[in-house]
Amino acid sequence: MNNIFYMALFNLFKIKYSVFFMLFIVSNWANAQDCQNLTPQQLNQIQNYAEAIVPIVLFKLHPAPNNDTERQEKLDSLKTYDYPAYVELINNIQGFIANTSQEQQVCFYKIADNTTVNAWISYIYRKDAPTNESLSPEFQKGIGILAEINQGVIDPFRSTEQYLLTVKGLLAYTFAKEQAGGRIRMMLGPSLYYSKQEVDVYLTSRMEVRIYDLKAEPVSLGTFKFLLEGSTDLDGLWIAGPGVGLEFPQFGVKLLHQWRTGTAINQLELGISYRFLN
Repeated sequence: MNNIFYMALFNLFKIKYSVFFMLFIVSNWANAQDCQNLTPQQLNQIQNYAEAIVPIVLFKLHPAPNNDTERQEKLDSLKTYDYPAYVELINNIQGFIANTSQEQQVCFYKIADNTTVNAWISYIYRKDAPTNESLSPEFQKGIGILAEINQGVIDPFRSTEQYLLTVKGLLAYTFAKEQAGGRIRMMLGPSLYYSKQEVDVYLTSRMEVRIYDLKAEPVSLGTFKFLLEGSTDLDGLWIAGPGVGLEFPQFGVKLLHQWRTGTAINQLELGISYRFLN
């Protein structure tokens, strides 16, 4: 109980400190001589980078160690235990250096007026930011579980069409060189198919391929993916076909078109899913 109380108190402190820091930035913006010649669009760009970079530095990397060895150890710890925050930090520092003018950078440093923030920006840019491709927090490496519910139709637009409801529980493994940014995810598990007032059990396998990350700078929103799924039952009936999906943190949506063996020809599924573990 004490741990819960202290954690809640700590989170409240972080929120208040974050609000205080942002109000401090805004209150000093207009008075900073180094910012007076910037356009509103340039000031807004700096503010966006500040809102993405500063909270991670203050809440996860504060204070900055005095030497590069300890700095790298602290950065490696963030990469291991909070990879999405690590990716957001690295990508935004890279973007901040590459996409802002010298006048904007001077304004940022003057307004932030925080040695910890400035020290980490300098160190991370020297060590990690000069890369040819931004890191992706999507498709995190490792084992996960997908719970999914879909509604659809068998033999759509035909006289034999039937309502279809499916529930799937799939064990997944995502392949990636880093902690995230993978391209391939393999899945296997049972599925329940309900139609014609009957419930059938299938074994379902699926491959997902990450195609394109969805971004609203300076953060990642999710990813667009391609799916290829196949299911079979004990009687040898096969259902297989491609689909597309949108994956957000934890939740996702997908559209699947599959062909069937047996009396029916094809089916459509539209559903939502929830991911556990990764």
